[in-house]
Amino acid sequence: MPWFYYMVFLKIIIYGMIFRINYLKVFKVIAIDLPGFGQSDNFSEVHSMEFMAGVVKDVLDQEEVSSCVITGHSMGGYVSLAFLEQFPAYLKGLILFHSHAAADTDEAKKNRERTVKIVEANKKDFIKSVYTRFVCT
Repeated sequence: MPWFYYMVFLKIIIYGMIFRINYLKVFKVIAIDLPGFGQSDNFSEVHSMEFMAGVVKDVLDQEEVSSCVITGHSMGGYVSLAFLEQFPAYLKGLILFHSHAAADTDEAKKNRERTVKIVEANKKDFIKSVYTRFVCT
């Protein structure tokens, strides 16, 4: 990859940090660790989007937030859409980031399931291949 791609990437990171610092001066930002991700517990084998939306509402209630703009990243976009359906009065806006409003196609579901199987079979090799492709080239 040419050197200027790294410069653009670095520039985006720097602008992102400046934006975030200024953004935090005006808005309260809450990053939710949804069930089954990060440090949170699993509550069942599968968590529905509706269940996850309820968790988001519980966090907002705990933080005494009565209206907000939600940014849903990837699967969080589906959670955000479920939140919109269940609790529309809370939302002033909705942002889908690396997500979309339509359900996944059968092909997308198959690709995701295939990737899960590959990762489960050999996590280290999978991470190494992704790291090598996106960071070292």
